[in-house]
Amino acid sequence: MAIPETLRDATKTARGLMVTGVATDSPAAKGGILGGDIIVALDGAALNHPGRLAEQLGHDSIGRSLSVQLVRAGVLTTVAVIPTARPEA
Repeated sequence: MAIPETLRDATKTARGLMVTGVATDSPAAKGGILGGDIIVALDGAALNHPGRLAEQLGHDSIGRSLSVQLVRAGVLTTVAVIPTARPEA
């Protein structure tokens, strides 16, 4: 989700995508992403719209380590995430 305007001062960033939840044992959880984190870039590409994240996480990213820049508690940090194929429904 985009960062609500009311949180922009508290998070010290006006761009990025706020993580509202992380599934247990998901690639995001294994990479250290937490609910409340704000993802600002994926492999160096700025993120400010959920569609951009979906584009970046296409099939060619599966199994490849991606650098995720995020803001947590006002501090910019980087974690590595290795996307996997989504399970069939």
